[in-house]
Amino acid sequence: MEIIANIYDKDLNNVGYLYNVSELVRTHKYREPGKFSMRLPASAGDVGLMMTGFVIVFSDDTKEGYLIETVEPSEDYPNVAEIAGRDLRAIFAMRIIQNMTVDGSMSNRMWWMIHNHAVAPSDSNRALPFVQDLDRSPVGDDIGPAANQQLTGKNLLTALTDTIGQDAYGWRCDLNLSEKTITPVFYRGADRTKTVLFDDVLCTMDSCDYTRDVSKYCNVATVAGEGEGSARKYAGIDITGTASGTFAGFSRRELFVDARDLQSETEDASGNKTTMSDADYTKVLQTRGLEKLKENEVETKLELSVNEAYLTYDEDYTLGDVVSFANHRQIGITGTARVTSVQIDGAGAGKTVKPEFEVLTIEVGTEVLE
Repeated sequence: MEIIANIYDKDLNNVGYLYNVSELVRTHKYREPGKFSMRLPASAGDVGLMMTGFVIVFSDDTKEGYLIETVEPSEDYPNVAEIAGRDLRAIFAMRIIQNMTVDGSMSNRMWWMIHNHAVAPSDSNRALPFVQDLDRSPVGDDIGPAANQQLTGKNLLTALTDTIGQDAYGWRCDLNLSEKTITPVFYRGADRTKTVLFDDVLCTMDSCDYTRDVSKYCNVATVAGEGEGSARKYAGIDITGTASGTFAGFSRRELFVDARDLQSETEDASGNKTTMSDADYTKVLQTRGLEKLKENEVETKLELSVNEAYLTYDEDYTLGDVVSFANHRQIGITGTARVTSVQIDGAGAGKTVKPEFEVLTIEVGTEVLE
């Protein structure tokens, strides 16, 4: 199956297409922008279509668009260009959060970030064209853990991915070319642990690469906020969200977080000042602590070489789904995992699919790893 790369300008008008695409690689991600790369002949006519900032839409999936971010001549082949970029979630990296402290559920915080800094900012020049409010209909409003975040000066995309990374949900951007809309969608994958089993004995996978690294793992954070000396404000939090901490002895791994940038008094663009209560400021510090603990989790990586003849991506499972896995012949592990990334090389019968997983439960022999 030949893939046609349709090209749209910054007004989402179709300006042509690219063909003879080779070495097409697309990586779909659950919580952050996916990416693409490809090669194609660099004729004079094609070069005008390879503009950075233009949107590329592949013929096998018209709801997913990619920003062209880099175009360069191939180092290996004459008259060949290499093009790469990220999916449309990358547009949120074009904005910073000028001034915002946001409280509430995860989905509500994401909605407010997008609405106030991309859809309807106070300065209309800051609006991102075609972007709609966050669609929460797949899972409902007011979803995910509640937290209080101070986000002033943070990159909007970074803030969104940090927030979505706190739970089991994902997001994507749906492109509607006929209506010229880009809609961020908040969703959660399905539980397919009873129907999807990647297993070397059953031949649904060919190989399994698993790594587990606890060298950077921390589970208790002491967060230091504003103030100097004895007047400096501190808050504690552990990875479970417990302020007093539930870990002790060898199970306790501590992390210090310098959060002096978080201030209890904030000022908006008009110069109006707002002072948070001590309780709200403590919540802001604790949220920062949880973010940093998430950056220092146990690093587990599970990569499977899957057999598409038995389990097919986007038919039997997709991004965000929770599946089962079992590797008997190599290292003897079983468990459940969430699909967080899928790399697809090529198209049609010759394509290869390589998913990556967030391990949720795992057993090695009879031992359950936490």
